[in-house]
Amino acid sequence: MNDLYHEYAALPLPDFERLLSQKALDARQLIGIIGGYLDADPRPRYAGIVDLSLLYLGRLQAAEAPPVIRRLLYAEAAYAQYAIRALGEIASPEALSLLLELLDSQESGAFTDKAYLPQALEQIGGQRAADALARCLGPGDTKLDKAVQKAFRAIGHQASPEALCAALEKARGGATGPALAAAEQKGDACAIPLVIPRLVLPRYTRAFAAEVLTKLGEPAYAQIIRGEDGDIDRLLAREGHSRVIGWVCRERAEIESIMKNPYSREPGLAMALAAAGIPAGRGYLLDMLADEEGGVRLAAADRLYSLGEPRFRALFWGDDGDARRFAEGWETLSKRDVIRIYNASGYDMRNLFAAGFLACGAPGLSRAVSAHHKDFPHSDEPLCPVDAEGEDIREPFLAHPADHGESGHFDLEASSYYKGLSDGDF
Repeated sequence: MNDLYHEYAALPLPDFERLLSQKALDARQLIGIIGGYLDADPRPRYAGIVDLSLLYLGRLQAAEAPPVIRRLLYAEAAYAQYAIRALGEIASPEALSLLLELLDSQESGAFTDKAYLPQALEQIGGQRAADALARCLGPGDTKLDKAVQKAFRAIGHQASPEALCAALEKARGGATGPALAAAEQKGDACAIPLVIPRLVLPRYTRAFAAEVLTKLGEPAYAQIIRGEDGDIDRLLAREGHSRVIGWVCRERAEIESIMKNPYSREPGLAMALAAAGIPAGRGYLLDMLADEEGGVRLAAADRLYSLGEPRFRALFWGDDGDARRFAEGWETLSKRDVIRIYNASGYDMRNLFAAGFLACGAPGLSRAVSAHHKDFPHSDEPLCPVDAEGEDIREPFLAHPADHGESGHFDLEASSYYKGLSDGDF
């Protein structure tokens, strides 16, 4: 074998590749070259003819190659990509067994990068490969996690019912979509009890879960789940409070991870979190009272009302007067709630809130808002209470507009957007 390796290693790489393209070497000779490389003393850290030999062993679907590929993987990490690709193309029972061994092993010699394995398992397919991917399906975003998620989305339906149900049970984050897709393709009704709790997840995921349930023989949920905020209300009416809240508690981590994104918040989900006794739910509703969209503010106030807090509904109607009412009625709220609402606002709502405090002369707060610009000397953009047409937006706040200088703008810089309120401002 050493002689075979040294014979071809002496050739320029393009010449060796030309021999391969001309099919001048058979699988036995390619295996001999790899074996000779492994037996060489000293052994080069990398030899291009080994990668090329692996590439063509895969194309030849050489069923006798897995033993030497196993030796290579455990000895040298540099050839992992081509070696695993070859195993996927060989697709023999021995190749599959080696891939599963590498996937499950905690100690595989020089082989450390398992991220190439899922694609090879996807290429081979079948229940054994799909079951292995089901075991490894996780919510993370590492290279391996993403590779497993992608492969399972493609062949997860080939898993056994037991493996698929186990994957659905544990699937969270990035693993949820592939698990639902596999359940949809498999079409096994045993997955229904595991899919239904996913109807409390954020709108796109729960809409997909409703589609899956339709394919599995439960079309009624498609009438309830429409990918909108009212989904949770309709689900509560159908399934009952205790059942839905139990699902919310189970899916809490995933719901909260989405709700932290201001562009993905849903008043209905936030209310469900609060109803489950999870404090973050109420906090998300307070954040939504500062949303740029009036409909979101109104929905958040309605949800807080349903939770027994009517004072927010008196201030936030979802119209242009919300900022004025908030400025006039802030003392009906707790200091902590005022700070959270104000500090959750984006640039436009921060303008309106600040203008409201200034115009209404809210003690302490107007002084705090006015003073903030002094702490941010690098900004020359004024926080102007004007709309896109340049019209003064102080009119809703002022019965008799005062003279605020030639510019008609409050003397307040954009730093108010960056610096929110704090306990010391009261």
